[in-house]
Amino acid sequence: DWAIFGGSLLPALLWGVDAVGPYLHDGRADTLIAALIDLGDRVNSAALRAEISAALARAGVQVLDPPPGTPFDAQRMRGVGSTPATDPSTVGTVAATDRVGYASATALLRLPDVIVHVAS
Repeated sequence: DWAIFGGSLLPALLWGVDAVGPYLHDGRADTLIAALIDLGDRVNSAALRAEISAALARAGVQVLDPPPGTPFDAQRMRGVGSTPATDPSTVGTVAATDRVGYASATALLRLPDVIVHVAS
């Protein structure tokens, strides 16, 4: 049996995986997503991180990166540090994101780690 994928012919059975999706419905997709998130944390190249983020987006995983000035919300982010606010109106807001978070359509995979403005 042969099936057409992206204009090319492939055997309908490829390494024991049925050619009709969805694929990896036994938890392996979650394992691959977790591995990509971990890899994204460890690479130094911004270009590679961008490719990893794009691959995660194609898998339905979005990056959570609160912009500076966002009010700190302990339900949606994790405070991992603080910095003195130069403007009193910024106290209690995100100064920077230390490590981005991730969410899928069905689950929060990781909260973003943020630095929070505090009163000086």
